Amino acid sequence: MESQRRAHSPWASSWGEFAYRAAAFLRVVALLAGVVITGLVLVHLVRDGWAPYLLQACGEAFVFLTVGILLQLVVLVHNRAARP
Repeated sequence: MESQRRAHSPWASSWGEFAYRAAAFLRVVALLAGVVITGLVLVHLVRDGWAPYLLQACGEAFVFLTVGILLQLVVLVHNRAARP
């Protein structure tokens, strides 16, 4: 019964597998980008203090981290659907 449900899962198709692999890769890229931008902002704050353009950098880091977390949800849903 479980294998029939998995066979009808949207992840069972080749496009579903591609979407999973793309989400897994982009998740890593987005989280790394968010962490790097956050680190650069913190280094700038420690060395030179606050600058107006740091607000935009903080916003971009937040967007990257949010996208990474949302892509993590895609990976979790796939893993739950593929679990035997």
